[in-house]
Amino acid sequence: MSRAPDRELLLAFLSDAVSVLHEACGVAATVDDRAVPTGSEIAVIIHAHGDLSGVTWTFPCELARRVAQHMVPGIDPDPELCEAAASELANVLTGRGLAVLAAHGVTVEIEPPRVIAAAAPGIAGRLATALGAIGVVFHGGVR
Repeated sequence: MSRAPDRELLLAFLSDAVSVLHEACGVAATVDDRAVPTGSEIAVIIHAHGDLSGVTWTFPCELARRVAQHMVPGIDPDPELCEAAASELANVLTGRGLAVLAAHGVTVEIEPPRVIAAAAPGIAGRLATALGAIGVVFHGGVR
């Protein structure tokens, strides 16, 4: 039986993202809806099928830069590489978070990530990092 995602599931999903950010990128984060966006962000959507129609992440540009440097040490990433790093990070965070959702009966199949201009409305939450706030939006319903 499938279940529609709600705020409780978003918080479980974000808690998993905190662990992934620390393990994969060396970035400390906490779930904090009061975290303020930096204004300079990269938005990435991952369209989905099933109980969600998509997940949008917004990453501070400085975080994407740090992730790119973590992935390829010794480089000075350009904007395109920062976007690629943000896309890969969104893919990893979403892919790992699907196990959390599945454990709660939420069925989702994802497509490759895409950089976008802005996120559509949905159930939203934020993570606080020293490099700025990370936003995530669950877009509901089967599309």
